[in-house]
Amino acid sequence: MSEKSIAYNKFDPRTTKIVYIHDGKFHADDMMFAALATVAADRARNKIEVIRVSSVPTEYRPDAIAGDIGLGIYDHHADVDGVKAKGMEKETETRIPSACGLLYDDIKDNLFTKSS
Repeated sequence: MSEKSIAYNKFDPRTTKIVYIHDGKFHADDMMFAALATVAADRARNKIEVIRVSSVPTEYRPDAIAGDIGLGIYDHHADVDGVKAKGMEKETETRIPSACGLLYDDIKDNLFTKSS
């Protein structure tokens, strides 16, 4: 299996099995990220495990994502250009949304009904 950071995996509520968030002090952003992923997976009749870590594991796991850690697609700590370079053009005004906001942008259309 090739070496790749799981921080670049996209969330799929049907197949994602592991969500990594940072350990340490409580931050609402990573907790909301984990909660949103859990709700979306539950709706897809999938169970995920949330694991708190100090750094993202280096092994490639197609069924894992990382939020608010790892400087990947769901980490708002990456610089704007770094996020854009990975195809995540999700700037809001002059800032990047939170990790939860980045995940929400990916799944909102599947999670909520649009009003007419």
